[in-house]
Amino acid sequence: MKTFNISLLGLPLLLFSTLAFTASEHLEEGGEQGSVGERAMAMQDTDTIKVTLNDQMKILFNEELSEIESGSVIQFAVSNEGRIPHEFSISSLEEQEEHAEMMRKMPNMVHDDKDGNTLTVQPGAIETITWRFEGDEMVVFACNIPGHFDAGMFKKIELK
Repeated sequence: MKTFNISLLGLPLLLFSTLAFTASEHLEEGGEQGSVGERAMAMQDTDTIKVTLNDQMKILFNEELSEIESGSVIQFAVSNEGRIPHEFSISSLEEQEEHAEMMRKMPNMVHDDKDGNTLTVQPGAIETITWRFEGDEMVVFACNIPGHFDAGMFKKIELK
């Protein structure tokens, strides 16, 4: 009978490689660029919109957004005023549905990459994401933590 000895150095490497594989698998699902745009660098003339997430399953913008012009770059300063974690995800409805399915399989997933389209915002925290909008689809801003989208934690805005 053979036994395998994992050294103290080997265990962290094994865990890191597993987490890296999970993160790369997740990027394939959401991707760095989606059908409604891509992550962008904030510039001096970038518009900033404040977003509030709360435990009443609401995504609130500090200004009314009825449509977003394709090609525009917006920085979102996202604060979580609730007591539980929330997500702020930018994509099309189809991509949000795929993301929601993945989140049901991995409900404790935390989005901490700086290239994707989704932020996990812990209670009391503020995170920023800058997005260049492209295309002519409906943009959906959503929280895909299991149950949150179903409870109404999303906003649909026309992309022109």
